[in-house]
Amino acid sequence: MLKLLRKTTVSALAVGLVLLGVPAAAQQAATSAAIPPPSVSKDVNLARAGVYKLDTEHSSMIFRILHQQGISFSTFRMPGLSGNLTWDPANIETSKVEATVSMNDVLTHVPGFGGEIAYEARFFDAGKFPSAKFVSTVVKRTGPTTGTITGDLTFKGKTYPMTWNTELTGVAKNRAGMTIIGLTATGVMKRSLWGYTSEPGNADEVHFILDLEFDLPA
Repeated sequence: MLKLLRKTTVSALAVGLVLLGVPAAAQQAATSAAIPPPSVSKDVNLARAGVYKLDTEHSSMIFRILHQQGISFSTFRMPGLSGNLTWDPANIETSKVEATVSMNDVLTHVPGFGGEIAYEARFFDAGKFPSAKFVSTVVKRTGPTTGTITGDLTFKGKTYPMTWNTELTGVAKNRAGMTIIGLTATGVMKRSLWGYTSEPGNADEVHFILDLEFDLPA
């Protein structure tokens, strides 16, 4: 009889301990279920009008240049982006973009080469010109989710026009309730316009790929 009581008490205690853990787990599951993942759309009208700030943690810039007489592309990444997007879904062509990139941070696959590109006078000369800036002047819609953004690129003290072929990748609300817009863009600049005439084995055209996320507070 005593053995049976002990066994019953132990079993009841074990069940009680398990049950004590259930509400916490259930509550955690319910909390997670209450915050659904963002539902992404390509409907530009779902992005509220306003001034969006670039999310630097979810944006990137890559540039590529053909080297050694065009044998292959060398690829570089520049993480130091900042900027904003003034957006109006009712009149998209009045939207504006301003973006700045730090010239002192260049990532490459070659040890030490990023610093060389950033700081040597024959390349970016970041000690003298620490940033480059783009300010849009004309936005044209070319399709439901595509367009071109033309503006002025100021780099190493010189300003020339540049055009980006742009596509909307998505509109959503994130878990914090902010409206977010995703864009991808490609553009080409001629380095000779900015005085890059050395390195004759490299192409004149530099190809850029931008992946951008802009956030509008709730």
